[in-house]
Amino acid sequence: MEWVSQNKYIVFSEIVRYSEKMIKGDLEHINAIMISNLADNIVFILRNDSVDSTLKKAMDYFLEIEEYEQCGKIRDLLILISNRNKSIKDYGRKT
Repeated sequence: MEWVSQNKYIVFSEIVRYSEKMIKGDLEHINAIMISNLADNIVFILRNDSVDSTLKKAMDYFLEIEEYEQCGKIRDLLILISNRNKSIKDYGRKT
């Protein structure tokens, strides 16, 4: 969809914002963005099991445009994910 490619900043910002809600709320998935026009309806659904790769794509974008505040948020979320995954691996459950 053309709107998405023309509005990457908005899309990636919302992805980061909803990723944070999902991670901190310990949700399995969350509907992040819904884009509708006459021809298309697009819903971005973030899933807990793939949010790290989604955040890495957002990190690439924000690094490219030198938006370091967003990069810092993403880094913190990736650290939180890594710590949770380590906790699950070490103890077999979320803490």
